[in-house]
Amino acid sequence: MKLLLPKVPAFLDDRGAEYFRQTRKEWFGKPLEELCDDPEGDWKRVGQEIAILSDMLSGRWSAPQGVVIERAGPFFLGDVPSYADFVLVSFFQWFKCADERYLERVLAFGKEDCFTKLWNACEKWVHVEH
Repeated sequence: MKLLLPKVPAFLDDRGAEYFRQTRKEWFGKPLEELCDDPEGDWKRVGQEIAILSDMLSGRWSAPQGVVIERAGPFFLGDVPSYADFVLVSFFQWFKCADERYLERVLAFGKEDCFTKLWNACEKWVHVEH
């Protein structure tokens, strides 16, 4: 999440932003702006970490013990939204809040546009007026 943390103070009021900057500087030993020293490497790690989710959503996933999971629809359970969908979409929302380009980039990791399909299917539940 080194990509997202430097963007968080922009969501907060002045007091909250100052607290966030100070506490994270204490935790990480450096200012937020210095956390993401290898953005492309961080993006690569994001892609690697969410690859299994892409496999599951695109229908290309074999569970342990060789069980093949088949599903149709944009959600983890096919046509039925579940907790897992909202957990993943909440991460997508964080990327969107940080920078619209971040959302586009993370959605692009989805095989067969599975992340975009999930985002579009859940967007009505995550739309927030600012």
